[in-house]
Amino acid sequence: MIGALAHSGRVVFAAAGVMVAVFPTFALSGPLPPKEMGLVLGVAVLPDAALVRLVLLPVLLRLTGRAAWHTPAWLDRVLPKIGFSHR
Repeated sequence: MIGALAHSGRVVFAAAGVMVAVFPTFALSGPLPPKEMGLVLGVAVLPDAALVRLVLLPVLLRLTGRAAWHTPAWLDRVLPKIGFSHR
C-alpha cells in the first residue's frame, strides 16, 4: 500500500496543484458566478486532494481490506461482463 501511495500520491497532488492554479483564474472573469465558482473550487480542491485522496482513502481501503472490492450480487447481475484477455 505504501508503494502504491508513493507512486500515485505525486500524480494526485500534482493534478490538484494544477487545478488550484487554474480555478482562481476564473475569479478574473467578468460576471460574479464564475468568480465565486473559481474561488470555491480553488479552495476546495487542495483539502480534498490532501485529506481525502492521500489520507482517508488509503486508510479506509486498508481497514476494509478485500471487502472494499466486493460487488453485491444484484449489481453483479446488472453490470456487463468485461474481459481483459487478448485471445
